[in-house]
Amino acid sequence: MKQDLVFKYFTEICQIPHTSGNEGAIREYLLDVLQKNGVETYVDPIGNVYGKKHGNIKTSILYQAHMDMVGAKTTDSTHDFLKDPIKYQCIDNKIIKAEKTTLGADNGIGVAMILAMVCDDLTKDFDFEILLTVEEETTTIGAANIQENYFTSKYLINLDSEEEDTITIGSASSCKVVIDIPITRKDLNQKKYLFKIFDGISGHSGATIHEKRANCIVEIFNILKELLKKYKINLVTAKAGEVVNAIPGSCEVIFSTNDDINAIIKDVKEIFTIFKKAYEEFEPNLNFNISEVDDYEVVDINDKSTLDVVNFIVAANNGLNTYSFEQKMTTSSTNLGILYVLENVVTLMWLNRSSYKYLDKKLNNKLIAISELASVNITIDEQKTLPGLSPLMNNKLALLIKDVAKEKFNKEMNVSSIHAGLEFGYIVNKYPNMIPVSIGPNMYEVHTPNEYVEIDSIFYIYKLLIEVMKHI
Repeated sequence: MKQDLVFKYFTEICQIPHTSGNEGAIREYLLDVLQKNGVETYVDPIGNVYGKKHGNIKTSILYQAHMDMVGAKTTDSTHDFLKDPIKYQCIDNKIIKAEKTTLGADNGIGVAMILAMVCDDLTKDFDFEILLTVEEETTTIGAANIQENYFTSKYLINLDSEEEDTITIGSASSCKVVIDIPITRKDLNQKKYLFKIFDGISGHSGATIHEKRANCIVEIFNILKELLKKYKINLVTAKAGEVVNAIPGSCEVIFSTNDDINAIIKDVKEIFTIFKKAYEEFEPNLNFNISEVDDYEVVDINDKSTLDVVNFIVAANNGLNTYSFEQKMTTSSTNLGILYVLENVVTLMWLNRSSYKYLDKKLNNKLIAISELASVNITIDEQKTLPGLSPLMNNKLALLIKDVAKEKFNKEMNVSSIHAGLEFGYIVNKYPNMIPVSIGPNMYEVHTPNEYVEIDSIFYIYKLLIEVMKHI
């Protein structure tokens, strides 16, 4: 078994920029590897890669992963995700971590495992199918548009999970909601200041939404709401978030005022001290800074628009909504992931997740209701909603994997659902007779610059895949 093949291919994947929407080069690389190893390939109009590896032993397994990654970096990083390779290091031969950026183990490790299985001597006689999708981290357009009648497999193994002891058989839906708040500008001849909250731990908006992690957009506007009770402050611009499915770990606001800035900073320090106390368990490094901005020519947002924006963000739904103690998981949540300001509009983007169709409607209706009250524009693109997958409780593939893990590796594995989107919801919609699971190695702080993956866990999951293939 050539376990080093996984690292070989992961290293090569890291050399090729492949954030969502920029998958052209990685697709050509994948096709080259697959075709050189005799895999029959096909690329659909969306850019997904399909493969059939032929062999004498039929497994009836479809292996699936996505070829894109989230591009997030620290505030002091100069990394360019459009042209720079991901630089990673092995630490104490235990973990792999990148330098000030996301690692892309989600889902580069899954892709590397599939490439390794194509080349491994132990699997050369096995027949299986492959699907590598595009834009999973943003639009999910790849999975949403996979073609019917191509695959014949009975079993689907998605390799996009992050806990080695868990076999996932169900997932949450996700729906992006965009709200545009119109603004009016007026030159108020006030001094301008940059207000930043930064070094929040961030995190996956599904997997970590139940933890007390600070959404820095929400928190900075709560502080501004407190300041507006006492001072004349006007917004000028603001920005936060790079992807809607990550909790924003920083936010920048430029505001203007002619009031005493030292008094404002003193009040912010007092508010921030109280705020930090509420988040001390998960946010040890969270900090803020206020500094004067010189020669900033953007015109102020007037009093009414400033208040409208601050009130909307403070009042809107965000965070964990419902939790199942029986399933030990979040069943619905909302994440305000992106904020940016143009000349005449403030744009906010939420990602709603839920395990049940009724809760989908409830989450959307909350944002619709507040948008109607505030007379602002809301867009819910239901055509791009990621469907959830209700768990098949008697999942034969999950039970087989569980038995193999125990018999061959003395590992106990749990069978459960997750509060995150997985592409197998789309796939099973197109191929309803497939029995789906998702597995993967231990990964932590995914979608953040702190992302890392355990090396031994990669070895274990790869060996487990080979054993399951042999058993099927």
